[in-house]
Amino acid sequence: MCPLGRHRDISGREERKKNNTKIESLRKIYGDNFADEYRSDMKLRTLKKRLGLPEDASLNEVRAKLKE
Repeated sequence: MCPLGRHRDISGREERKKNNTKIESLRKIYGDNFADEYRSDMKLRTLKKRLGLPEDASLNEVRAKLKE
């Protein structure tokens, strides 16, 4: 696995983080400041909803929205 937590499947396509991933886990990859205004036990699905993003939004879209 590469340092940013990205993983490619057999076809070479980048897989997405599952929506049940906790913010706490994402902070281990992206740093303690990732979504620091949200609870660490919140799931990615809930964070996307609170940010007004669709459930199938990529993690890059989430990160961009957090920086706005």
